[in-house]
Amino acid sequence: MGHQPTRRVARSAASVATAALTLLTAGLFTAVPAHAAAPGSYLFVDAPDSVTVLPRTAAAGPGDTFRPFALAVADEEGGPLRNVVVTVDASALAGKAELQLPAGCTFTDTAHLRVSCTAARAADEADFRLGVRAVQGAPVGASGTVRYTAAADGAVQEPDSVTTEVAVGSGPDLAVKQLPSTTRVAPGGSTAVPAEVANIGDQDAKGLVMIAETQSGFRLSGNYRNCRYGVNDGASVGGSAVLCRFDSTTLPAGATYRLSEPLTVAAGKDVGSGFLGYVFDVAGGEIDGSRVTGGTPGTGPELTLAPVPGTRSAAKDIDFDNNTAVTILDTGLRTDLAVAPVAVSGTVGKPLALDLTVRNVGTAAAQPVGTAGLQVLSPGEVPSSASALVLVSLPAGVAVQRAPRYCAPVQDVPVPAGSGEMAQRFTSRLRDRLHGALTRAQGAPQYLCWLAGKLPAGGSASLAFTVKPGRALDGVRGQYMALSLSLDDNGSNDLALIRLSAKGATATGSTGSGSTGGGSPAPQTAGGTSTGGTSAGGSTTGGAALAATGSSGTGLLAGAGAVAVVAGAGAVLAVRRRRA
Repeated sequence: MGHQPTRRVARSAASVATAALTLLTAGLFTAVPAHAAAPGSYLFVDAPDSVTVLPRTAAAGPGDTFRPFALAVADEEGGPLRNVVVTVDASALAGKAELQLPAGCTFTDTAHLRVSCTAARAADEADFRLGVRAVQGAPVGASGTVRYTAAADGAVQEPDSVTTEVAVGSGPDLAVKQLPSTTRVAPGGSTAVPAEVANIGDQDAKGLVMIAETQSGFRLSGNYRNCRYGVNDGASVGGSAVLCRFDSTTLPAGATYRLSEPLTVAAGKDVGSGFLGYVFDVAGGEIDGSRVTGGTPGTGPELTLAPVPGTRSAAKDIDFDNNTAVTILDTGLRTDLAVAPVAVSGTVGKPLALDLTVRNVGTAAAQPVGTAGLQVLSPGEVPSSASALVLVSLPAGVAVQRAPRYCAPVQDVPVPAGSGEMAQRFTSRLRDRLHGALTRAQGAPQYLCWLAGKLPAGGSASLAFTVKPGRALDGVRGQYMALSLSLDDNGSNDLALIRLSAKGATATGSTGSGSTGGGSPAPQTAGGTSTGGTSAGGSTTGGAALAATGSSGTGLLAGAGAVAVVAGAGAVLAVRRRRA
């Protein structure tokens, strides 16, 4: 299987944390960590799950063209790389397919099926663009698996094996025109985005279907009678989704068609950034096989597909990997979640209030994201939508007597029966990191909390814990981190210290009290309530300063990569296919 944390779709956002976008048809998008690199971290190899090549014919034809597939290597925490070496083993393609190499790659065998690619250094990702095509005489159905290994200074490859299945196939192959990495839209305004689809296969595509989806805070407009508005598959991101059918349209092999009207996206007045994605498929293919339901049919004219001038005209799509396009919608407003250091003191064995506050000091609301695809992360109650995750790592020697609603201790990440490939890979990696974090934490409490609903600009959300020190403590350290599920490009104020002190019990005893850095917190509730109003100032502590503190009980936050995986958040957005 190919791991998919690419930065190619949204390079302009490569230093920010973005929401994980689950497109309909069981999740065509995913995202990955982006933090400063650390020695001994994992390398992620990014390669397509599968590539389908056309059969070759005696006469010149489309099968003669090498199909490109991108290979990339990135540090799990988004840092720079040095002395990258990637090996490609395509020996299983002998007699079936052949490779084309870019600069930086050389063959290491006489059969030209084993490859070594090198890069002395890369800012955040080492990219190699290979090509593959069938050999003359390879029959339809012939296939083989390409395997990869990677190494770089100070990093090792992730445990998961990374492979690409290359197969010779005949049929239609839809490929959409990629969108710009960023599309500007004014707050409260709208923008038009053209959508084009080509058939690069060797057979006509008879009947097409399209899904387009935006993230929460944006809305797709239109009223076409062959479209259903508000469709979902139970894992929507809480935005706007539309399914349109073109059952009577035939897209000839070699032709490119365009929507008769562009996709029109309207932005809310308080939204910062989000995503627009669209995907085309042949009728009866991946989309029709998914669990997309609901929606309200339009009542206006029909949306159609028409040939693009200058292109020639000339089953199931033989390669679904190139059917999707995505762009970042950017209003210029920014979400900026901030936390501040907290210090509390009390008495051994007595309840102690620990109030943690997350503020939105940005100009855009932290938009709510549907949690249907993320509920596997938490063993406790999960809201239907959330704007952020908060990871709380308390010091050793402290027990939690009462946790806020939507907060649960993190011990393991189960994979529900019947989960798809994406959930299994996601939770498997999280489980491995979590086990390591809990080992470092030496039994200290680790909690994952959801902030329900929207967190407006200038608003705050509070998490009220009640803890009980089990022994004398002198300023022992914990940490908590806020992770927005909207774009938040200021990571310096996302992480802050928790300091706890406790003295031995006296004869009279009293309930402990605490003080917080960064101003007075908003009123506390058991539910992690969001409040509006002016954000309070105060000092914040960035991740770099915290990294040097050293403390037992902060294991869950010790690896920024693990934190980002928990949130399903990261600096990039990747397109991946839905596996049947």
